[in-house]
Amino acid sequence: MVAGSGFLPHILYQLLDIHKSVAQQSSNVKSFAAQQNQSECQSYQSYDISTDQTKLICSVNPVMGPNTIVPAIKVKPISSGSWHTIFTAPLSSQVLARASRGQMILFTVNDVATHVAQLYRINTDGTQLKLLTSAPAAEYSFDSYGAGNNSYLPWTNVSHDGKYYAILQTTNSKDSLIIGNIHGGSATTMPVANNFQANIVGWTAA
Repeated sequence: MVAGSGFLPHILYQLLDIHKSVAQQSSNVKSFAAQQNQSECQSYQSYDISTDQTKLICSVNPVMGPNTIVPAIKVKPISSGSWHTIFTAPLSSQVLARASRGQMILFTVNDVATHVAQLYRINTDGTQLKLLTSAPAAEYSFDSYGAGNNSYLPWTNVSHDGKYYAILQTTNSKDSLIIGNIHGGSATTMPVANNFQANIVGWTAA
């Protein structure tokens, strides 16, 4: 997939033939989110694809300044169809969704008004919404390479067996690693040594 860079409207394409050179691709792409379709998935956006390659996932967030666009997570089939909303957040929030495995999505909600960060899971059809963990005055991150560089690798935040999640929490500029069960329950928090920036790069067998 190739995402149009720069300011709105954001344009997303599917490359139909990877065997052709880049110069030949302009006539062989399919538009997922062209200008005329931006009303369904607009403002600042972050895209991901479900691990079974059937759904496109969009995190909708307001851009800077006054904005009435509701932060949300939207999903549409890769093949065709329209966007549908599976989760909405308060206007003062920022959301970030990442496909974890199968039909499951992990996403964070950072509410800048209440200073509360939350981590949820939900299925791509909007079912089985569950709050996994939350913290006051904190920022949950799916980042693997530092702030703003979010990993799309499904194994970065979810273990190979699909039982556990791992995320970073930043409080007062200090990082902690949080590990918990994907089905809920108490999470384990492990502070990172001072003067070090934590990065999650994946899971391996013990």
